[in-house]
Amino acid sequence: MKGELYGYVRASADSQDTERQMLSLWDYGVAPENVYVENSHGGSVQTQTAGASAEGRLGCESVKGQAAVSETAYQAMLKALKENDTLVIASLDVLGSDCYELMDRWRYITVGKKAGIIVLELPLSNTGIEEEALGKVVARITLGVMQHFDQSRQYKRRRQAEGIARARQKGVPLGRKPKEIPREFESIRLRWDRGELSARGAADILGVDAGTFRKWVKAGANARSE
Repeated sequence: MKGELYGYVRASADSQDTERQMLSLWDYGVAPENVYVENSHGGSVQTQTAGASAEGRLGCESVKGQAAVSETAYQAMLKALKENDTLVIASLDVLGSDCYELMDRWRYITVGKKAGIIVLELPLSNTGIEEEALGKVVARITLGVMQHFDQSRQYKRRRQAEGIARARQKGVPLGRKPKEIPREFESIRLRWDRGELSARGAADILGVDAGTFRKWVKAGANARSE
């Protein structure tokens, strides 16, 4: 596709580092003024480099200023994106928070806007490459597989929730079986009580974490008070 390159940056589950995303887009060739960054307040900001310092630190400043809060960076990017332009993103989940949002946005950009998409971490899904038809076929397969796994995950979660609900109705204890308190616990507890050991030190001797040791101490205190 021959047109402008645009970038979209958003903190996601796998791509929390927006600065790293911006650097990767700039390295690919996206002009800094064409990068749209979703900020934490939902508004849109276009960024450009303010120059790197001697230590190589990144600086960014707004080109057009803070947009209205009602308009997100994604919406502002869509207004700028025209036919034959290409959107560049660092990873797929930057484009959508779930599989369905991702697929809707992907279709709208590639079919509705007739623009391309470059995913830097997933080159085979690109629709902005020269082999455009092949790229779109691979992209559809990729999204179809993602949708399948997303539906499978939701199905497993639903079955798990139903199983937990049935177990609770039957009074079946849930969660992992609690560790048995070892015989030497009481002697270790007395040393901890006298200040000879820290909770972590006592836990290390017993082969558990400090939280488990404190839980045993509390359970023992409750039992002695009854």
